[in-house]
Amino acid sequence: MSTRPIVEQAIAAIEDNGNNTAFEVRDVLTKMLDYTENEDTTPPPPPPIDFFHFFNDGNFVEDPRGARMWYSCRGIKNAIDVGGTANFTFRIRILEGNLGDPEFPIEPEFYQLLKEIVSTDRELTFTVPFLRGAGSDFPETANIRINIKNQDRMAIFIQTEQGISRDSEIFTSIQFHAPEFFNG
Repeated sequence: MSTRPIVEQAIAAIEDNGNNTAFEVRDVLTKMLDYTENEDTTPPPPPPIDFFHFFNDGNFVEDPRGARMWYSCRGIKNAIDVGGTANFTFRIRILEGNLGDPEFPIEPEFYQLLKEIVSTDRELTFTVPFLRGAGSDFPETANIRINIKNQDRMAIFIQTEQGISRDSEIFTSIQFHAPEFFNG
């Protein structure tokens, strides 16, 4: 690679009214082309952003044992050196007794996407607001674990201090990604 001093020296070596050969002129021009300050240092454009959105269009998915879930999951595939990132907004309503481990059907495409984003086999754990029964206004907290190991079902394990009762509800949004280094 030529540097500015090398190019300046080559230009100075050209003699005014002299007998410069085509070889000498070609050498100076080649050094000028090879000069690093003249290179385009514009960074390459970022890769295109690949958004996704899965939702159940106002209807619910159901665990036949007595729970319903409404959800919307939006995110970006392959975001910033991770498998992606997702914002999962959902409402779970427990219709029957003490159902602390509802499982809900999911689309195979949604499963594949989540497996890319969450590259670990570990369950994701969150603390979320929990309303106990009909008419409850003040939320407690529940710990939930989300399991997406099965390609057509999402299991959500719910744990609270006082247990789960009929008409209990979770309505929240969570953000997740789990890059490969979590597996180590």
